[in-house]
Amino acid sequence: MADLGELTKLLDENCRGRTRASGKCRDTIKSFLEENVSVTGMDMYFVKKLTTAINNMIENDESDFGADASQLSDTLLERARDYNLQGAEAAINMPKPKMANCAAIRSYFYSRAGNISRLLYKRTDNPAWVRKWYEDKKQSADISRPFDLKHSAHTYSFAGNAAEMMYQRTGNHDWARKWHEAYLTSAELSESFNPVHSAYAYSFAGRAAKTIFFKTFHAEWAKKAVMCYNKSLSLFRQQGSNPEKAAKVMERVKQDRQKLSRYA
Repeated sequence: MADLGELTKLLDENCRGRTRASGKCRDTIKSFLEENVSVTGMDMYFVKKLTTAINNMIENDESDFGADASQLSDTLLERARDYNLQGAEAAINMPKPKMANCAAIRSYFYSRAGNISRLLYKRTDNPAWVRKWYEDKKQSADISRPFDLKHSAHTYSFAGNAAEMMYQRTGNHDWARKWHEAYLTSAELSESFNPVHSAYAYSFAGRAAKTIFFKTFHAEWAKKAVMCYNKSLSLFRQQGSNPEKAAKVMERVKQDRQKLSRYA
């Protein structure tokens, strides 16, 4: 049985920033997940520390996404995602003196839920988890947009990644539109503080618009694609550097823009 006091101490030691949880901490987290279907009613800051440690287990090994969480079954990961959603609900009812942090904490929980949804998709290949990955990340980005543009811009790009994947799985044009909108929003928000990210995001938004155009042949989508490609190329050129990856993207953007210009 997981001892709550011991787990709290382990979390204090293991959930700072991107600290990699110790083996003992991971084992205690697993026991807690097995024994607790819900965290509703528990201290929200304890839940935040717990979900931070779980997120670190998922994200720390970037060469093998989710490797540190390999001991957690799909059922336990679903439960961990539920913890994040329950934490987001609990944040709504924070005492008034702490309400300033409410939106930031809710955005945090939804973003972490999205990371778990992504891992569950990787494990199961079930597109239902891609949908949840998109929904979780977009919710986080929407909430943080008024006060944390950096987080919001990057999180919209993750939502765009999920929407693109859903389009590839389903062929549904609604997902292509979500793919375009998420990357376009990411590009617009990040243009002032991270123009390189913005340039890439505009290129991805343009690719989504191009995809919709060649499925529907509605000229508005050709125009949107060309607009995005023009912004992307302009931002890349303004940076004064042309690394290999950017050069490849720029070349693709130029080719696509040329194909679409006669329709726009």
